[in-house]
Amino acid sequence: LAQGATDTVRIEVPRRALERWDETAARWTLDSGTYTFVVSRSSRDAVLRHEIDVVGDDLPVRLTPDSTLLEWLEHPSIGPALISAVTEADPSGRTTGMITNPMAVLMIGGLPIHRLAVDAGNALTLDLLARVAASQTR
Repeated sequence: LAQGATDTVRIEVPRRALERWDETAARWTLDSGTYTFVVSRSSRDAVLRHEIDVVGDDLPVRLTPDSTLLEWLEHPSIGPALISAVTEADPSGRTTGMITNPMAVLMIGGLPIHRLAVDAGNALTLDLLARVAASQTR
């Protein structure tokens, strides 16, 4: 366009440009959410922002002992079930405190949950994890 001229344009963004590889599902997937597209003259001069809400694939999350503590806790149904099972298994509250304390979760949340299930001093066991995971697939 000539300097100062305006026009309407339509830019089609293919779905594949928004997808990410999901290691667990072993496939490309599109996450639901708000996507922001920015048109700029340069990296510091954005002239247009456009947001669109996208309904994605929302693949079911399959948690395994290799999934992190945080992945287990953030799962909408398994997280509360895990806390409930741990609370029932450890009336002292030590294990529940460990997995619900924000500072503790900040430090250990990225660990595979099976690494936390080897300490004889807590109620988090591989058997408990298997029971919690199985209860959510019924």
